Amino acid sequence: MLDKQWKKIENLHRHRALTSRVKMRLRKEREILEKRLITINVLLEKPVVRSTIKI
Repeated sequence: MLDKQWKKIENLHRHRALTSRVKMRLRKEREILEKRLITINVLLEKPVVRSTIKI
């Protein structure tokens, strides 16, 4: 899901010439999303958490 969001952001900006500042911000946003994804994955690996979060 996050990957789709990122693709949408990427496509939105592709047709414009990006300033390096905007590129930096997008890169930071992507890093934050990736860290969040990793955190979620780590949490889901713990069986206790898995039983509390109904998947």
